[in-house]
Amino acid sequence: MKKQFILINFLFVFVLLGILSINVNASSFTDGDFTLIIESNNDITITGYNGAGGALAIPSTFTDSNSISRIVTAIGNNAFENNSITSITIPSSITSIGSAAFKANSFSSISIPTSVEFIGDNAFTNNNSLASVDFNGNDSITSLGNAIFSGTSLASINPTSLNMGINLFKQLVAKDETFMENQTSATLDLSSITSIGNRTFSWGSMSALTIPSSVTSIGEGAFQYNDIATLSFSNRTTAFTSLGNAVFSGNNLVTINTSTLGLNDTVLIQLIETDATFSENVINSLTLPASLTSIGNYTFGDNEIATLTFPTTLTTIEDEAFSANYLEDLVFPASLTTIGAEAFLENYLTEITIPTTITSLGNLAFGYNLINAITFEGDTSVSLFAPGFLDEDGIVAGKSTFSSTYSHWEDSTYIYSSFDPDRYDTNGTLLAGTYSFNLSDANTTNNPNLDIWSFTTSAPSTPGVTPPTNTTPTTPQEPLPQTGVSESYACILGLGALLYFISKRIKYSTQQK
Repeated sequence: MKKQFILINFLFVFVLLGILSINVNASSFTDGDFTLIIESNNDITITGYNGAGGALAIPSTFTDSNSISRIVTAIGNNAFENNSITSITIPSSITSIGSAAFKANSFSSISIPTSVEFIGDNAFTNNNSLASVDFNGNDSITSLGNAIFSGTSLASINPTSLNMGINLFKQLVAKDETFMENQTSATLDLSSITSIGNRTFSWGSMSALTIPSSVTSIGEGAFQYNDIATLSFSNRTTAFTSLGNAVFSGNNLVTINTSTLGLNDTVLIQLIETDATFSENVINSLTLPASLTSIGNYTFGDNEIATLTFPTTLTTIEDEAFSANYLEDLVFPASLTTIGAEAFLENYLTEITIPTTITSLGNLAFGYNLINAITFEGDTSVSLFAPGFLDEDGIVAGKSTFSSTYSHWEDSTYIYSSFDPDRYDTNGTLLAGTYSFNLSDANTTNNPNLDIWSFTTSAPSTPGVTPPTNTTPTTPQEPLPQTGVSESYACILGLGALLYFISKRIKYSTQQK
């Protein structure tokens, strides 16, 4: 009986806790086209709207089912999203505007009262007609989300045009994607700005940009995919404390040097060492600064560079640094040690000279060019250079095949030996010299695109090794014999058959007994 009493009390407490867990302070109701919630402080949040759109004035109060008038203080997430609203009036009672609250409408202007303390992510995103924003002189908002005005048509972006204080403008610019995908060629004034967020002004239509010396931090892709043809750093002499990747990618910059950009070597080197900074522009000629040691990943990829001059201090060219350009020839400095993967992919190079200093060459570093000769200035490991000229199928410039072991070239019919004393020392190191791609007479019917690397000239550093003086390609060899494998396989089959026969005999004898 005592156990039953304890159980009943336990169930009673459990049910009571469940009832108490219900939020009795929040109550949802509708009033006309609006869906509303009474919050714990008795104020109202608008959570939805089912009206026809057009011109809309948001009421500052609503009367609940108990005939109590309550103040509207918040607009919830997505409350007015995609409602074909052509004009909007926000009451001064509003303190909070939720994420995507007015996203994807059609109003051309908005006035945000000074009472607002919170604006969520994408609050006014994709209002393509929004050309005027008025903050009524406000200079601070407690919390700002990202991408608040992305996908709009603001013609001018500065504190005056937005009618706000400089501190609030700084807040907006420092957030990510705030003015991304602006539909007009906005006039941008960054005076007094210190920090620019990720992609804050990306995918716009700016044709000219001045970055003042006050800016110390620029986020990733901050100005990428605009139409910037004129860029000035206001005679900058100090490096940025923080610099994201691809800051100026996808613009119309033609010339990159200290004079044109208005900066010194220190700042230019920082920009070049950062990944993808000037990728996808229209740079046609480039002389790199004298003290540069490293070029970032894809920094100058997808440009129109036809002439390129390296400094004597350069040691590293990272992945895709000059991919998809118009380069026809290169002269590498003796200081260079590393060329990254796809560093010069898809250019117009016909001959390459690899310095003795190179210790690392990435996959496809020179892939998809027009290469027909490679000169090695010193002894080089086969495994070092081979991947740099091959695609995923082992094709060099659409001409040659190369096996995965890099010890010989082969196709399904012939094996072309490359390991011989005329080209390699006893350790398998490729000797200095020029290696060109010459079409072999063998197997042209079955594989007309097959080429081999023929050794044409050499000045080997290994004593006692004399290179050949002719340019005749290596004679193709017949496939390696497979007789040993076939005989072993036959023996295994025979043994298996014998064991099977013996087992059947044993089973039969057992049954007879």
